[in-house]
Amino acid sequence: MKDKKRVEYVPPTRQEILDYSKSVCEAMNIKDTDTIWGLANFLEVIARVTAQSRTKEANESMRDENE
Repeated sequence: MKDKKRVEYVPPTRQEILDYSKSVCEAMNIKDTDTIWGLANFLEVIARVTAQSRTKEANESMRDENE
């Protein structure tokens, strides 16, 4: 069977996450910068961990298919 290329999931950039956090807080009428940055930091961690996990899962399943 032909080897497939490695898959790599990439999280959004820090700026994209910050922009999203600002939008969410604005929609909820939250103007506190600590809250905005706290949400951005939280989302950044979640995005990074999710991307790493999905990358690992995708490549392990491809490896299993090739064996």
